[in-house]
Amino acid sequence: MIERGSIVSFAAAACVSLTAAPAHAGSHTWVVTEVFSDPSGTIQFIEMTECCGGAGEIGVNGHSLTSNSVTTYVIPGPSLTPPTSNRRLLFATAAFACLPGAPTPNYIIPDNFFNPAGDTITYVPWNSWTFGPVPTNCTSSLQRDLTGNVTTGTNNPVNYAGTSGSVNACVCIGDVTPAGGNGNVDVNDLLTVITHWGPCAGSGCGDCIPSPCGNGTVDVNDLLGVITHWGLCQ
Repeated sequence: MIERGSIVSFAAAACVSLTAAPAHAGSHTWVVTEVFSDPSGTIQFIEMTECCGGAGEIGVNGHSLTSNSVTTYVIPGPSLTPPTSNRRLLFATAAFACLPGAPTPNYIIPDNFFNPAGDTITYVPWNSWTFGPVPTNCTSSLQRDLTGNVTTGTNNPVNYAGTSGSVNACVCIGDVTPAGGNGNVDVNDLLTVITHWGPCAGSGCGDCIPSPCGNGTVDVNDLLGVITHWGLCQ
């Protein structure tokens, strides 16, 4: 786990350099502060926070997030709209974006971007966070404050617009019977998928697996979703 002093030193150095750097060139005071994952790694988010009140830290585009130097995501343009002071950036997988309560991500990252068992996420070249196991109970996340303290708590993703939310990643994806579901993914859901196979034509039609948010067709993705989530809905 990252030493407490290292993030404090980073924040101090960033704030000092902030006063000397042109506002339009800023990009270095963003810190990785929250990570979240479901057990499969298909629902994940990473949040970065502007650490030091820098109003012009808009130039994140062109920089990258890396996971243990293996998975890389280059942040696309355009530059952020100022002011950036103490705001958040939300990077998340497509499946996260489909969950009830999820704020709209600023950037969509690949599934399994980081290893829930422990990883290092680096905002190149300015900041990194090495962490141990991430909670995979579908509601908790690892959260790091700007002094370097790491805690576990209910996930609280916030996007650049300031929209916050909280998600439950263990939604009952396959429980899609027309009557509304019975709390179990079971033979009723399997029959619903088979009965409604093909183009989706209304609510309850069985288009139960987002790809990323439903593709309008009841197909093998929905069948696999029911099989994968068979049993009691969490």
